[in-house]
Amino acid sequence: CTTYGIGQIGVASGGTGGTPGVYKNVEVSGGSSTGTTATVTTDGSSAPEITIDKNGSNWTEGNTGTISKNQVGDPTTDITFTVETVNIGDEIAVHQGTYEEQFPIILPE
Repeated sequence: CTTYGIGQIGVASGGTGGTPGVYKNVEVSGGSSTGTTATVTTDGSSAPEITIDKNGSNWTEGNTGTISKNQVGDPTTDITFTVETVNIGDEIAVHQGTYEEQFPIILPE
């Protein structure tokens, strides 16, 4: 199972103005990705702070992630960021009787 969830993002742009606050479980869209959520903190005047809560799947490095402005206090524009790195998902490798692991482990559906 290879998921390619978001590993690290670049600096966010847009999202100024609107109602300041902390917005949780905000959906992130971009490319053919699915299942990505974030917590967005806005102060109404500077670029928002984004914490990826659920990495999602089907991201590619260089993709643009978008958070719709109506989910985060209706600033003047949507929030966008570049996906800097992706995680290949959960994997366990066994080599000559030893194993390496990467968590969390996600079982295929």
